Amino acid sequence: MGEDRRLAALEGAYQSWVDCIEGLPEEKFLAGMEAGTPRDLAARLIGWNQLAVLGAQSILQGKPPAHHKDFGSGYANVNRDLAAHEPGTDRKALLAKLASTERQAVEFFRSVGVEAWNQDFGVRHPDGGPATVRRCLEELTRDYLNATDEVLTWLANP
Repeated sequence: MGEDRRLAALEGAYQSWVDCIEGLPEEKFLAGMEAGTPRDLAARLIGWNQLAVLGAQSILQGKPPAHHKDFGSGYANVNRDLAAHEPGTDRKALLAKLASTERQAVEFFRSVGVEAWNQDFGVRHPDGGPATVRRCLEELTRDYLNATDEVLTWLANP
């Protein structure tokens, strides 16, 4: 899959998340699910947009992304901190910030030269293999897909 298709996959996953959250009744946005609320997921995705860029920048410099230190916990500590960093409960404001950080992430990934997407800069991913720019983008795309699935599954199984 080429870089343009990977970016399109991110944008599609992002739009699916936005559609899911915009369609939620207001009381559901702040209602507890198994691992937080839909609001918490939105706040975490704002942070993951930023961490994906910072992580890719670190990799391009031959350094491991700082958030990889929390891999062993499934990024539970990072996710908790990201949710706390965005304490607002206004859905429109959170979605506006999410849109802004997603656009910034897409712009950053578009700016990375094609040759660097799969290049091994000597950084190992805690899950094995090289940590690459492509992998950062793919993980962010999966975060959006997983968040959408989590909310839709919760809604289908009240």
